[in-house]
Amino acid sequence: MNPLKYLYKNPKTGILTGLWACGRPSGKYWGTWPPGLIWRVKALWYHGGRILEPFGGVAHIDISTDLNRDLNPTVLADAHRLPFKDNTFSLVLMDPPYSQEYEKLYNSPRVHLVKAIHESMRVLKPGGILALLHFLCPKNPAIGPFRRIALIGITCGVNHRIRALSVWRKDGPSFLLELRSYLE
Repeated sequence: MNPLKYLYKNPKTGILTGLWACGRPSGKYWGTWPPGLIWRVKALWYHGGRILEPFGGVAHIDISTDLNRDLNPTVLADAHRLPFKDNTFSLVLMDPPYSQEYEKLYNSPRVHLVKAIHESMRVLKPGGILALLHFLCPKNPAIGPFRRIALIGITCGVNHRIRALSVWRKDGPSFLLELRSYLE
């Protein structure tokens, strides 16, 4: 399947928008990614390197962090204070908890979404991608050279609320090279 199918690229901004229908997550834990979504994100924006999942839960795509020890994250850590150096990861996949049920699971107060986004962007390499799956569509971050490259609706079927996949790129030397090759 072509991951660009059903997406529209705005000619002025270059931002991809559209709607992707994904399968329903299965299993007893709600924190799994909708089937097919990670494949599409990787097909469009992943070019190798380490992948980080703050609020990783049970996904374990590469390196996951979580506060819940029972989920066996790669690193037991808070997504608001990631224990990694700046410019470490090529792709950060975030699906933070956003309901009281999830808050009970983590036995912690509500997630501070902006703080978690900024911390994830800190650990991204130049040219790296942050993909956030949430019911909210946050503004472009006020820090650093980041820009939104996609805002895609994600549906998992009937009686499921549509979530938004917000995607940002950390501009830098590798991004400029990629942009130059794309324009030639």
